[in-house]
Amino acid sequence: MTLSFANKQFPSATMLMAIRWYLAYKLSYRNIEELLAERDVLVDHATIHRWVLEYALQLEAVFRCRKRAVSVSWRMDETYVKVKGEGNIFTELLINMAILLISCLLRKRFKNNNLT
Repeated sequence: MTLSFANKQFPSATMLMAIRWYLAYKLSYRNIEELLAERDVLVDHATIHRWVLEYALQLEAVFRCRKRAVSVSWRMDETYVKVKGEGNIFTELLINMAILLISCLLRKRFKNNNLT
């Protein structure tokens, strides 16, 4: 599938840049209109809206065709830790939960120390 920019008033690079800004960043059509105006491209926000409606699905289809397949093998991150002479295997999830718990306890401890 190819994108057709035939019979359009603006260059394809300008149109693709505006569509990318809208899809990739949390910008409104009016924000994109202002960004393009800074680059001496006078375009209305309604025109940008029409571009997004016309080309967003086509761009997604092109990108999906070029997307690489995901491998069937995967690995879980594990860490072997010795605590009080006993070996334990921790997954990345448990490590992240432990870090979160420790940081919450330390915050509470510092908060209590500052109040007294």
